[in-house]
Amino acid sequence: MAETSSTPSFLTVQFLRLILEPRGSDVGYAFRMASLDTYELFCFYHLGFDSHYEYGFRNLHHVASHFGLTVDQAKSELRDRELDASQVKHVDYNLAKAHSDAQILDLEGASLQERESFANRIWKEYLRAKDNGVSDTIIDHLDVVSAFDLEHG
Repeated sequence: MAETSSTPSFLTVQFLRLILEPRGSDVGYAFRMASLDTYELFCFYHLGFDSHYEYGFRNLHHVASHFGLTVDQAKSELRDRELDASQVKHVDYNLAKAHSDAQILDLEGASLQERESFANRIWKEYLRAKDNGVSDTIIDHLDVVSAFDLEHG
């Protein structure tokens, strides 16, 4: 009968390390990305809404932290899902205004149902605009009107 060693093999150690490492491992990253919802990523990054439709300022570092990614992984996910700034600026949809509207909903104390309905509507409108085709040129939406301008204009 062959003797068994109590020392794990190099491959076993590497396999366990990949599975158990919370960040940076290919296996852990693949698992998180399989469960990452594109709609939730869109809402978080472009509208500022988390999965409970709570508003907050969100940048790339917030995206990485919230979804358990590195900043490079967050950039990659946004790019792969065509949600990064270099791609959305070619879609004829005013995401800056949508983000501003999300802020106003938060400031006005809109209900969860109102924020969720708003986010779903914006997502569908954005997808329709994207399906209509992207432009080779950058589409600049400078027509965002702030709540301050409305009150003081």
